[in-house]
Amino acid sequence: MAYEEEIPSFKELLRELEILDADAGIRIEARYDGVESYIFITRSGQGFAMAVHTKMKNLVGPGRRVEFRHFSNLKQLTNHLSGTVKDPRRIFKY
Repeated sequence: MAYEEEIPSFKELLRELEILDADAGIRIEARYDGVESYIFITRSGQGFAMAVHTKMKNLVGPGRRVEFRHFSNLKQLTNHLSGTVKDPRRIFKY
């Protein structure tokens, strides 16, 4: 069974990212560049990895957006999130 805990706000998310373990992750349901998406964030010794999957039902293949990005440090990641993630609906750490 996987453990999940909801993060109540974007501000709290930024605090959680500071202490994120390498075996943990963050899932955000929000608008990313204007499209409803799932955003997954993990941490490694080299920084942070982010994967974005659009929430388009019944759409598989070329029309569905999947994006992967790497950030060397927390400041790069938080700057990117602040500029691209709008109206986060639910945020979880796992």
